Amino acid sequence: MQIDKNPMFRKSPVPWYRSRWFFLIIAILSLCLAVLGIIGIGVARREQVFNSFIWMPLLLAAAAGLLCVFMLFRASKGP
Repeated sequence: MQIDKNPMFRKSPVPWYRSRWFFLIIAILSLCLAVLGIIGIGVARREQVFNSFIWMPLLLAAAAGLLCVFMLFRASKGP
């Protein structure tokens, strides 16, 4: 049995995953989620019953907004 000199068995990345179009599509989808979170914040502030649950759409909007910014940054850097 021959010992392999390169112990790292890495697969090459999928080409579409590292493309600029993929990053832009993910940025647009996360921007839609951020808008949905902002609408949810408005609904939670309007209804007195949902005031204690305002943290959920706030967390959704913040996470989706950060993801959108990071994906736009990666798209501007290029592959």
